[in-house]
Amino acid sequence: ILAAAFFVPLLAHPSSPVNHGVATVVEAFAGAVFVVIGLTSLMGGGAFLVPLLGTGNPGDLFSAGSLPLLYLAIGLKVGSELAGLMARIAAAGDPMGEKA
Repeated sequence: ILAAAFFVPLLAHPSSPVNHGVATVVEAFAGAVFVVIGLTSLMGGGAFLVPLLGTGNPGDLFSAGSLPLLYLAIGLKVGSELAGLMARIAAAGDPMGEKA
């Protein structure tokens, strides 16, 4: 769902440009957050991507540990990559030269 937030507006208004600088910064930041979470758990004595915040209790609201943070980082990274891809496709236009 988070990834769709980047490229659905581009599908709705293909003529509106996507700021590639912002998409690149978001993509780099999300990738760095994923690696930092993994390395932090590795430095904590576990393996890479071991739950950093504990496992919690089943049924509690905050019981997922660091998984929501990882999914947030992945969603931002995938969304910004897809937005960049869609922007390049929209900028290239129709290879046959036809207008829709």
